[in-house]
Amino acid sequence: MRPMVRWLAGMELNNNVMRYRKPGMKQISLVLTAVLFASCSLPRKFLLAIKQDDNRTYFEFSMHRYNGLLGLRLWKTDTKELLWDMNLNYYREERLEYGNVPKFFLSFNGAQQRATQNFPADNQKPRAFQPNSRFMVDIDLIYDTSSTSRMFSFKTDADGRIVSVSPEGH
Repeated sequence: MRPMVRWLAGMELNNNVMRYRKPGMKQISLVLTAVLFASCSLPRKFLLAIKQDDNRTYFEFSMHRYNGLLGLRLWKTDTKELLWDMNLNYYREERLEYGNVPKFFLSFNGAQQRATQNFPADNQKPRAFQPNSRFMVDIDLIYDTSSTSRMFSFKTDADGRIVSVSPEGH
């Protein structure tokens, strides 16, 4: 073993005999610091897929190292018309149906949460996607005490079916 590795592993070489010795506080704190630093530098990942079946549309989320979703806004790009705006309150489920406000779900810490809809008012269902149009989805995410936003665009064909989804600015 190399000297630093021996030192971190608590091994000691005396008279060409390798012996184990208890690691000291300095070694333990160094290892803990290295583990903490490594875990903080791991990349976060967020992916969005939009699926349709019959008359329903689903947003499917893949999150790595995020505590949950805070909000979702969806608008038509050419007119800037807002279609749907929600406060998701640490939503962590993998799927969200367009127009369906989640009543109860568990957040990252096990607390029971509820989403609220800001638009359309009075919990009305949002409009259907117009054919041959482009839309933007802005999703607010939280990790630790910081938040960030991810934007995606998608297009519909002549029948109003979603044909492509792509991240914006990432």
